[in-house]
Amino acid sequence: MGINSQAVSKPSALNCVHVCSYVGLVLLRAESILGCTATRFFRWPFSLPGGSLLPSCKFVYKRASFRPVCLTSHLHPGKQLVNFLNPSILEFLFPFRITTFFPQPLFSKMRWFVIVSVYLANLALIRAQQAGSVNPEVPPPITIKNCIGKICKDVTGGATIDANWRWAFSTESKQNCYTGNTWDPKLCPNGEDCAKNCALDGANYKDTYGVVPIENGLKLTFITQGPYGKNFGSRLYFTTGDKYFMFKLKNKEFSFDVDVSKLPCGLNGALYFSAMEENGGLDVGNNKCGAKYGTGYCDAQCPQDVKWIGGKANSDGWVGSKTDPNSGTGNMGSCCTEMDIWEANSISQAFTPHPCKSPKPTICLGKGCGNGEGDRYKADCDKDGCDFASYRWGAKEFYGPKKTVDTTKKFTVITQFITSNGKDTGPLSEIRRIYVQDGKTIKNEAVKIPGLAKPADSITEGFCDATKKLTGDINDFKIKGGMTAMDAAFEKGMVLVFSLWDDHMASMNWLDSNYPPTKDAKLPGVARGTCDAKDGDPENVRAKFGDASVEFSNVKIGPISDTATATSTDTHKSRKACRSVRY
Repeated sequence: MGINSQAVSKPSALNCVHVCSYVGLVLLRAESILGCTATRFFRWPFSLPGGSLLPSCKFVYKRASFRPVCLTSHLHPGKQLVNFLNPSILEFLFPFRITTFFPQPLFSKMRWFVIVSVYLANLALIRAQQAGSVNPEVPPPITIKNCIGKICKDVTGGATIDANWRWAFSTESKQNCYTGNTWDPKLCPNGEDCAKNCALDGANYKDTYGVVPIENGLKLTFITQGPYGKNFGSRLYFTTGDKYFMFKLKNKEFSFDVDVSKLPCGLNGALYFSAMEENGGLDVGNNKCGAKYGTGYCDAQCPQDVKWIGGKANSDGWVGSKTDPNSGTGNMGSCCTEMDIWEANSISQAFTPHPCKSPKPTICLGKGCGNGEGDRYKADCDKDGCDFASYRWGAKEFYGPKKTVDTTKKFTVITQFITSNGKDTGPLSEIRRIYVQDGKTIKNEAVKIPGLAKPADSITEGFCDATKKLTGDINDFKIKGGMTAMDAAFEKGMVLVFSLWDDHMASMNWLDSNYPPTKDAKLPGVARGTCDAKDGDPENVRAKFGDASVEFSNVKIGPISDTATATSTDTHKSRKACRSVRY
């Protein structure tokens, strides 16, 4: 599912990236080797620890004579480190002749300890070259329930915002790598160098992105006026520790509560699964951020607006959007299987599987991404999907304000992933939908589709074949592998995504209006909802509905038919253990 993004840009400010603090570590170790104890520490402007050795060490380390030397982020551990730590350099680091006070064997041992210590420290720095440290990364907490029968355990993690939204800045100076919808040509002459030169920073979730925790969930606000400009929408992933939590959906039931009452035409408060890598592509190419910083996004649209793909910046061939001042497209696209559990506003909804040829993420190039005119079906993924959209298939009084599922109030959405043999290892055969509102279970309204023996209330291969035949659309769902391909991705595990977005490509007409606009609305499958085609124009939505929001809460996964009523037996002790993890 493509999504427009807003990256925060900040004023440039020169500030060299150093590891001077490791000199203090070396001094401390030298003291311990000599049997000495540090008597004091002071803080230099770059938080560089110094100190003094006891008189028994025959040297008093004075601030006045201290000459700071910083290892920059360009130090190559394999080529420069040993030479850097030869005796003459150590003498420069420590303004006294080490060999004068220490016997040569002791110096030799200490030198190699210094080499190893600083080498390890420098490895940490290199890993952090693309992970900024200006703002700490502390995502809003969220807890899901993982259920076995009627017994549930809490899994506490965080909702980590996608890398597209993050401030990208020079590792050397804090200069913006990306401003508006343009890459800095000096920092990003090509994708590889850009990934080496730029860091992604931690996020201010509430004040910059409008993402706040609520009871057992999250609230996403559409427009947030932050300290550096306006932010539009968000996309977040459920993480535990520094990895994405992988959901195994086969023979399971997934449920959540949602409040779409403040989502008008043209907006999409989506909850879905993506076949992303568990570590977010960490250590692929120059990706030193990984899941902790929201990297590795992919979906079945093979989006080319993703800024960081395969350990590179997507800066090569980048063209800024004509309608979105914060977005654009590059040569690369990021493709993978997608299961849209929930794409909705207060008017319309749909749930849609989108298979891909590969169960794992793949990178496409140019026309192979299928995003150009006439190229849609050249991609490796099914962009159309096989959707069950109630209004589209004839159940026009089922979902909406004051309808059977009343969108003026919160309700529970339950999705069941049925296997043909009723086992976790069985082949995926059906995807069902159930709702619960005001304590009442509401079955998905069955719709009559020509070619099916009886009205359908779920997604099956037969339903997909029949709806494609009805509309005359290319059955790309079948071409790209159908349920078998979805099954393969589910076996691998899927990442949970929360998002709120507007649509610069089609004004969300495919969800809540008539689509495609060139077809007669009376034809089967064209009318998707009651919204006017112009209602979803991003310019209109942003001007009128900046305070729009969606709330997701009470996420659960468990056996078929058990999740909605399962109770928690989680203890205070186990909650504390989960929350002790730093996200």
